[in-house]
Amino acid sequence: MARKKQEVEIINDANENAILNKETEGLSQGQIVLRRFIRHRAAMISVVVLFTLIAVVYTSLDWRIGNEKDPFVIPGWWKYGFEDMPELR
Repeated sequence: MARKKQEVEIINDANENAILNKETEGLSQGQIVLRRFIRHRAAMISVVVLFTLIAVVYTSLDWRIGNEKDPFVIPGWWKYGFEDMPELR
């Protein structure tokens, strides 16, 4: 009886592996990793948080594009610059 149960479990495992292998058949390792990453909910939330943080950091200060004499300036939203020191109490 135990042997029959083991055989059934082995067959079930083989069927599950066949389904998984069919899903990734013909794909490169990079494509498999990308698909698994995109399906992972916490990973996608962390990517959104990371890109939001990067956007906040880069938009906070002025962007100066061009030469020293006549730069094209895109103003940022943060009131302090690199050289500014807020008053400490």
